[in-house]
Amino acid sequence: MAVDELLLEQAAAGGPPCLRLYAWDRPTVSLGYFQSLDEMPAGHRDRFAVVRRPTGGGAILHDRELTYAVAVSRNRMDGAALYDRVNRALLRAVRALGVEADVREPQGESRAQRGPFFCFARTGATDIIARSRKLAGSAQRRRGGAVLQHGSILLETDQAGAVGIAQAAGRPVTFADLTVETVRGFEQEFGVRLEPHDLSAEETRRADEIRRRRYGSQQWLMRGNRKGHP
Repeated sequence: MAVDELLLEQAAAGGPPCLRLYAWDRPTVSLGYFQSLDEMPAGHRDRFAVVRRPTGGGAILHDRELTYAVAVSRNRMDGAALYDRVNRALLRAVRALGVEADVREPQGESRAQRGPFFCFARTGATDIIARSRKLAGSAQRRRGGAVLQHGSILLETDQAGAVGIAQAAGRPVTFADLTVETVRGFEQEFGVRLEPHDLSAEETRRADEIRRRRYGSQQWLMRGNRKGHP
């Protein structure tokens, strides 16, 4: 999460757009920026690692999935356009893997999601749906003239109301398969050639500073977006 916030900082400073793809080394619940840790259902806090995202939306149990982060200056693209373009890129990816999917049709609601504590127990106008169940969800944070968008694309799941790509495709789909097609989907949708990039020594130092100050802080985890936590 500290690296994703670093990407937001860099985009706000005029840096180029960036796509980050990653997995989790253990099942972890990420709280949305505005959620309270006290709202977490009994038992989950003891079963899973818990972090807080810089983006909004409901809590996500990160496990068998591909997580992405996109950061871009709002001079290049506003938040609403970013949702739409990213969803089109992801649809290219999941369809290439043999999954029939589409973006949920809005029914008069805003893009802001409300409802159950966990993200995949709710559906909103920016979600990708397959077999009438939620396959991918996303949330944003706008700060300093830039937008950070987080999203989870499920590979496999037993969460009610959700479906993984492997389940929807009816065959095994690996993290590597999904990663390759996601990169290809972004390249095709945005008309770019993505280049791998490792964090520099300075970027690593700054990400670690953000982690210590915010994401490694028990106070930040407990309080989130409360007074004194911009």
